[in-house]
Amino acid sequence: MMESLGNRLKQLRQNNRLRQDQVASLVGVNKNTMCSYENDVRQPSYEILVRLATIYRVSTDYLLTYLVLHQKKYKQLQNWLQI
Repeated sequence: MMESLGNRLKQLRQNNRLRQDQVASLVGVNKNTMCSYENDVRQPSYEILVRLATIYRVSTDYLLTYLVLHQKKYKQLQNWLQI
């Protein structure tokens, strides 16, 4: 399943029961900027991406990986990479 960064950000926000203005305030941008990230109009800077990952307690790799891996495949990948 292909998923854009914006869709992933929106899904994480909704899963955490947060509003766009709340997340925007936490990362230091305005609500319109947060909206543009979620709609794939703009891409967050590295600094903002790290802040978003911290808020949602995910890695930046997770945010940037558009291909959602099933848990079993992820474990297989971990074993192959020996991590």
